[in-house]
Amino acid sequence: MSIPPGSPDISRQPGTDIADSPPSLTDRLMPARVTTETSWIGHMPFALWLMPVARPEQLVELGTYTGNSYFAFCQGIQQNRLHTRCCAVDTWRGDRHAGFYGNDVFTEVNRYNNAHYSHFSHLMRMTFDNAAPLFADGSIDILHIDGLHTYEAVRHDVETWLPKLSERGILLLHDIGVTGHDFGVWKLWGELTERYPHFSFDHCNGLGVALVGNRQPEILLKTAAREKRHSGVCHLKQMVSSLGKAFELEHAPDDGNPEQRALRISMLRHAALAAGLVLGYRNGETERPAPPGTQQQLASLEREAAQQRKTIEHLQHRIGSLEQEKAELTSRLARLKRSSSWKMTKPIRKWSKSVRKRSRKLRRWALKQSPSEHNHSPYQEWLRLYDKPAAHRSSGQDGDTRQPVNQPLISVIMPVYNPPITFLEEAIRSVLGQSYSNWELCIADDNSPDGDVQKLIELYAERDSRIRPVFRPDNGHISEASNSALDQARGEFIALFDHDDLLHPHALAEIAREIRQYPDAGIIYSDEDKIDEQGARHSPYFKPDFNYELFLCQNMISHLGAYRTSLVRSIGGFRKGLEGSQDWDLALRAAERLSPDRIRHIPKVLYHWRCHDNSTATGTQAKPYTRRAALKAVQEHLDRRGIQATAEESPGNKDFNRIRYHIDRNPPSVEIIILTRDKPELLEPCVASIRRQTTYPDYRITIVDNGSVEPETLRLLEDWQQDACIRVLRDDSPFNYSRLNNRAASASTADYLCLMNNDIEVISPDWLEEMVSHAVQKGVGAVGSRLWYPDGTLQHAGVVMGPGGVAAHVHHGIAQDNPGYFGRAILQQNFTALTGACLLVAKKLYLKAGGLNEEHLTVAFNDIDFCLKLHSMGLRNVWTPYAEFYHHESASRGQDDTPEKQRRFQSETIFMQQNWPRIIERDPAYNPNLSVETADFSLAWPPRTS
Repeated sequence: MSIPPGSPDISRQPGTDIADSPPSLTDRLMPARVTTETSWIGHMPFALWLMPVARPEQLVELGTYTGNSYFAFCQGIQQNRLHTRCCAVDTWRGDRHAGFYGNDVFTEVNRYNNAHYSHFSHLMRMTFDNAAPLFADGSIDILHIDGLHTYEAVRHDVETWLPKLSERGILLLHDIGVTGHDFGVWKLWGELTERYPHFSFDHCNGLGVALVGNRQPEILLKTAAREKRHSGVCHLKQMVSSLGKAFELEHAPDDGNPEQRALRISMLRHAALAAGLVLGYRNGETERPAPPGTQQQLASLEREAAQQRKTIEHLQHRIGSLEQEKAELTSRLARLKRSSSWKMTKPIRKWSKSVRKRSRKLRRWALKQSPSEHNHSPYQEWLRLYDKPAAHRSSGQDGDTRQPVNQPLISVIMPVYNPPITFLEEAIRSVLGQSYSNWELCIADDNSPDGDVQKLIELYAERDSRIRPVFRPDNGHISEASNSALDQARGEFIALFDHDDLLHPHALAEIAREIRQYPDAGIIYSDEDKIDEQGARHSPYFKPDFNYELFLCQNMISHLGAYRTSLVRSIGGFRKGLEGSQDWDLALRAAERLSPDRIRHIPKVLYHWRCHDNSTATGTQAKPYTRRAALKAVQEHLDRRGIQATAEESPGNKDFNRIRYHIDRNPPSVEIIILTRDKPELLEPCVASIRRQTTYPDYRITIVDNGSVEPETLRLLEDWQQDACIRVLRDDSPFNYSRLNNRAASASTADYLCLMNNDIEVISPDWLEEMVSHAVQKGVGAVGSRLWYPDGTLQHAGVVMGPGGVAAHVHHGIAQDNPGYFGRAILQQNFTALTGACLLVAKKLYLKAGGLNEEHLTVAFNDIDFCLKLHSMGLRNVWTPYAEFYHHESASRGQDDTPEKQRRFQSETIFMQQNWPRIIERDPAYNPNLSVETADFSLAWPPRTS
C-alpha cells in the first residue's frame, strides 16, 4: 500500500496489555470527542473496546464524515499504545444519505487528526474506488464501511475491498437496522451472515461485525457462536451496548424528563459495569470466570438497580397523578366559563385585552424608533442610488402631464383576517399612496375576531370610494375570503395583496404600463423584497423571466402578481383546500391557459413582503400547512397536464420542491460521446465510473480517440473494445471539438446524445434517468447537470449570458451546503445555456439545430452557442441538480495560455458577441438588477433596467 509522503515507518510490535493499573470501565470506554452527528455515538464504546482485543496492524475506514467512529478507533489505538496504521477514506463532500456539506467538515477533521493522531493516522481525500489500488490484498485487519447506503453501492464497496482483508480481518457495517428509503445495507448484511461468523448490535441504527478472517480472538468467536445459537446472555454485547445506549441517551435531545433520563443512564452504566465484571474485562481478552469479589459487587449493583427501578415507578405514578389533576382542573375551568359570574366579568376582561393590545402597539412603535440591522446593508445604498421616482416617470403616473389615454382599472385583492392593526393600516395607506390613480381596493374581511379590524376598514372606505369592502359573516379561510374580494372586482386586472405587506409607490403604474405595452398579457409579476418591523427593506429577490421548471419548484410569481380578471374567473378563482399556497395554485392554473410570452416579468421591486413572527416571509415554519398545499397544487398541475411526475420536497431545502419525472420501462437509447487524447488517468476513472455507477438500462459509450499515443491509453482503448457497451472511433484530424462531436453524433443510432468530457466522474447512479426524464418532456431542448470540483466546490450549476463579455457559470465555487441565491443552486430550472461537459439532447434536435459550430467555434463557446440555438427555436434548456458529477475542468485539453490559443479564444469571443448581442445584454434566466461583472447574483451598480 502507498501511504502519503512523510508517514512514519511504524514497526510491528506487540501491543501493551491493558490490564496494568486499569482505569474504570466507564473511563476506558468513553470517547474523547463527539460531534453533533450522532448516528454512530452509541457504538463508540465498542470501537474503543475492540482495539486492544483485535490489535489491528492496519485499520481502514471508508466514509468518515465528521469522524465520530474513526477517532474512536484512533483513541482506542492510542490509549492502548498499539502500533496500528489507520487510514480514513472519504471525499468529504457528502452524499444523498449523509447529506452534502462544505469544506468546513474536512477542515475540522483534518485539524483534529493533526493535533492528536497524525503520527499513525492518515486522511485520504478521494473516492473509495480511487483508494482501493493503494492497499495490497490481505493487508487490512479492520475495515469499517459507512459510505453510500444503497444496496448496489455497499455491495460494490464490499466486493471491491473484501480481498484487502487479512486472515485476521474484521468487517464492520453501519446502518444494518435501517430499512427505509433506498437504504440497502440490511439486505447485504443478511447475505454476509450466511458466509461469515458474525454478531451485531441493534442500537444506533445497527452495527454488524463480520469475522471474515480465519484467525480471530477467542472472545469474538464465542460471541458470534452465542449469537448463532441464540443462547444465553452475551456479556460482551450487554456491556458495550448498555454503555453505548447510555452515551447515546446523554447526547439525545431533551425529552422534558431529566430525572427519569438520569436514572435510565445510571442503570445502563451499572448494567454495563456488571456485564464487564462477569466478562472478566479487566483480566484479559477472553471470557473467563469472574474474579474473586465479583459476586459481592454484582449483588450490590443489583440492590442499587432495584432501588432505582422503584424510584422510576414512583415518578411514573406521580406523572399519572398530575395528569388526573390536570383533567380535574380542565373540568373546573369549563364549569367556570359556563357560570354567570364569568359572563358578568366579560367587560373587565375585554378592557384588559385592550390594554394588552395597546402595549403591543407601543412595543412596535418602539421597535420603529430603534435602528434596524438592515439599515447599513449594501442594498440600502443601492436603493438610495437607484430606486428613485425618476426611474418611473414613463410609467404614466398622475404627475406626468403626458398621461396615456388607456389607463386600465386595476383591482387590488386583499383578504383580511385579524392582522396587527398597524400593519393593516400601513398596507391600506400604501395603496392610497400609489402614483397611479385608476385602482380599486377590494377588501374581504374573513370575520376577524378583533373588532378594530372592521372599524379600520370602514373608516378608510368612508374616506375613499375606491375602497370596496365586504365583511364575511363566517370565517372560511384565505381562499374563500379571496374569492369574496374577487367578486367585488371590476378591473381589467387584479393584483394580489396580503393584509400586512406594502406596495411600492409606483407598483400599479408599472403594472399599467406593462398592460399597455403587452395588451395580450395574462399574468404580470415583479421582483420583490422583504421589510422588517422597523420598516427597513432587505433580501431583494431579483427574479428571472418566466422560468417553467423553476416555477414548479418555487412560487417565483408570488409578489407582486397581477392577473387578467376574466382569466381568473374562467378558471374558477381561488380553490378551497389549497390554503397557504392558493396563490401558487392560481398561478399554475392560469399559466396552463397561456403561452409563455403572455406571462410578463417586470424586473423592478414593486412589493415589500413583511417579516414578522406569523409571516412566511422568513420560511414556511410559521405556517407548516403551506408546504402540504404547495405540493398538492403542483402535483395536481402536473396531473392536469398529463405529465407523469411526482412533486416532492426538495432534499436541499424543505421550503422548495423537486419534480421527479417518470420514464417508460423501455426508455429511449442514449449514446454517450467522449472525446479524448491520452490522459488515461482521467479517461479510465471517467469510463469506469459510468460502467460501475450508471443504472440506466439502454446506453452505449462512444470514445472518439483524437490521436492518443501513450501506451497506457492505447491499452485501455483496446481493452474496452471487448465491452459490448463501448466502441472506440479513431480520428487523427486536427483537434476541433465541434467537428469531432458532430461526426460521432451523425453516426449514432441512438435516440439521445450525451456529450461528456473525459475528465468527468459519476456521483449519482441515476444521473441518466434524471437527465433523460427531463429531455423527453415536451418543449425541452438540452439538459445539463451539476458538476463539482474535486475539492467539493461547485463548478457548474447553469450558465448566464453577459459576464466576462459572453457567459459564465453561476454560483461558481460555492460550497455544497450553500443553496445559492433563493435556492437557485439546488433547484431544477431553465437556463439559456449549459456547459457541454455533460449535456444531453435528443439526436433529432441536435441535427435540427445544426450541431456544434465547426467553423467559428472549434474549441470554446460551441456548447453555449448550441444551447442558444435551441433556445431560439422556442425550447427550454433544463439544469438539474440531481445528476451529479466530479469535473476536473480542462485537465485534458489544458488552458488557453499560448498566443495561438489566445488569438483563437478572442476570435470565438467576437463571434459570440456579434451573433448573440441581445441575449448577452439581457439573459432571461438572469435579471438586469444583478451584476454581469460576476455571475454570483450580486447587485448591479448600476442596474441595466430602462
